[in-house]
Amino acid sequence: MKLKEKIKSHKKIAAVIIAAALVLSVAGGFGVATSVGAKNIEEEVTVSTVPVTVENLEKTLSATGALISAEESSVASTTEEKYPVAEIYVKIGDVVKKGDPLYRLDMTAFEEQMEYKKKEAALAEQSKALEKADAAREYENAKSTAQSDIDEANRNLTQAQSDAQNAIWIKQSAEQNLESAKSAENEAKKKLDKAKEKDDDEKKIEELKAKYAAATKAREDAESALAEANAGIDTTSKAVVSAQAAVDTANKTAGNTVESQANAVKSAAISAESEALTKEQENKKNEEELAKAVVYATQDGTVTNINIKVGVMDSGADSVVIDDVNHLKATCDIDEAEISKVQCGQRVQIKTDATGEEILQGTVTFVSPTPTKNSSTSSEGESSTASVSKSRATYRVDVDIEGTNDVLRLGMTAKMTFIIESAENVLAVPSATIKLAEDGSSYVTVMNDDGTTEDITIETGMENEYYTEITSSTLTEGMNVVEDLSGEGDAALDGMDAAGGIVIE
Repeated sequence: MKLKEKIKSHKKIAAVIIAAALVLSVAGGFGVATSVGAKNIEEEVTVSTVPVTVENLEKTLSATGALISAEESSVASTTEEKYPVAEIYVKIGDVVKKGDPLYRLDMTAFEEQMEYKKKEAALAEQSKALEKADAAREYENAKSTAQSDIDEANRNLTQAQSDAQNAIWIKQSAEQNLESAKSAENEAKKKLDKAKEKDDDEKKIEELKAKYAAATKAREDAESALAEANAGIDTTSKAVVSAQAAVDTANKTAGNTVESQANAVKSAAISAESEALTKEQENKKNEEELAKAVVYATQDGTVTNINIKVGVMDSGADSVVIDDVNHLKATCDIDEAEISKVQCGQRVQIKTDATGEEILQGTVTFVSPTPTKNSSTSSEGESSTASVSKSRATYRVDVDIEGTNDVLRLGMTAKMTFIIESAENVLAVPSATIKLAEDGSSYVTVMNDDGTTEDITIETGMENEYYTEITSSTLTEGMNVVEDLSGEGDAALDGMDAAGGIVIE
């Protein structure tokens, strides 16, 4: 006999005995019942014990939910824009494979727009090609002009250098002429002075004076020519410096101009390439968009819902629902007060009307961190005080069902028992036999073999609706624990006096 059944049996026995005692009391008088009936009652009440047994305990939480698909997909188009539905290839109940076509969108307007974009891209490409050609031509012109300016500056420099060299030669010649003129002047002066010393005739002296004057004039002219030669050197030197600067400027300007035009060529090429890439990306994106015209199944399963119609714009949400009807799971909502007791990995026992008394085994695989139903607040009139409605937060829990069962269907009601805590092969007593001492400790009253009783302090572990685990070593299997009777039998026992009689007020 199970422990729970033993408890019920003992309670019935005690109640019958006490009832018999009441009858004797009425028939024989209160005094007789006290002296005779009480003794018999005391002897019978001692059997109201239960043994300490080894049990498998489970603490559970019950909830009601429904069967849903273990894998469900809501398939819809993923196009950037919305388009009307052109064709639907499936109907509710059809079995599909992943990759099977479900429906097609009418993207005619988009295709026409793509053709227009392609023509526009071709014209833009031609325009960019012309820009590149113009840039290349300007680059060649810039190089030619720059080289012409450099050549001109170099020619001017060469001429200036040549003029400077001629000026040097002229100066050298002027210096030689000046030396010769000075020498001729000195010679003429000597001859004149000598003629004067000899007192030559006047005519000869006059001739020598004329020669001396001519030599002096020649020397002065040579000095003037030398001065002019020096001035020419200065002028030509400056011209060389200026021409060299012009060459440098021409080279620098040419470099800048050519580089600028070269950059323009590169810029035109980059711009053309960038626009080409942009158009290529746009075309690729358009092709990808067009490829989305046909919507395909994302999993194997059965079509359970279709929310689209031919000719009507596709909403882009839950257009076709596919469920794996061969693999189901159970789901339910757990109240906010109990959700903390549910964790992934917990065992669950499941019953359905379709499977009768058969118990299906499952495991918790998902516990929602957010509520499926929130407490709401409302306010009346101008009051600023919010009042919480009677609704409470609940949290979704999903349970995988082990194995398969052909009678199960989507949407069936599932009665679930969550195994919150379990303990196997542990000592246990009925929870009702445990009492609380004044110091807060727990104890039970044990019936010894000689009929005496004693209170034994205990330590407890897990407990369920009926039983409590004993974790201390103060009790052993087979010990008899006095039951704390409840109900009418308890009330009758509570009314007994110290001698075993029934006290009636």
